[in-house]
Amino acid sequence: MKKTNWSRLGAEKNILLSFIWKIQMNRHFILGFYAQTEEKLIQLREKIERNIER
Repeated sequence: MKKTNWSRLGAEKNILLSFIWKIQMNRHFILGFYAQTEEKLIQLREKIERNIER
């Protein structure tokens, strides 16, 4: 029967948790960037529509 190296498993778990955290932070940043871009596009569309009405 093979002996389990618990410290190695703990280190691998920490590495995986670190990767997941980085992915979540990147996703949060990108979604925020998309939301800002969407808001700017909405404002631009409204400005263009107001200028067309003149």
